[in-house]
Amino acid sequence: MNIKRVIVVLLLMLLLVVIILLPAYIKSNQSAESIEVVEQTCRLNNGSCVHLSSRYGRVHVEISPNNFPAFKPLSVAVTVEKPLVADIRVSLQGKDMFMGPNSASLTTMKQGEWVGTATIPVCSVDANMIWLVKLTLLGDESEQLVFQVKSGSATSIH
Repeated sequence: MNIKRVIVVLLLMLLLVVIILLPAYIKSNQSAESIEVVEQTCRLNNGSCVHLSSRYGRVHVEISPNNFPAFKPLSVAVTVEKPLVADIRVSLQGKDMFMGPNSASLTTMKQGEWVGTATIPVCSVDANMIWLVKLTLLGDESEQLVFQVKSGSATSIH
């Protein structure tokens, strides 16, 4: 009889977890489907990059300093040719190691110009880690540009 109660309690707890987490999971999958993701070959470690977007025209991205030091503010500047962007978010994620959520919204300075700061967290395992810089342009149609960068003083990415 005790085992039946334990099983019932565990099943109820599992059902509660599913009920709580399922809406967030569905919402994240729906929003991810509506964003076109474009992998970039341009290297932000070498300087600014320009992406030709079918939605927003020329998108100029610059992050400094371009050696991407850990735990120091990075200045992010984005210029968008077609000012149809409602918001721009930048996130920094370890390519091979989850380092927790790390994102920021940029602020519009004037039409088509966005600025902000982001910070790479300190990684005690790998000082010259590969990071994914995800720049999400949000509007009626959204687009995410993904750049690979290397933190530290080395700039080559393998």
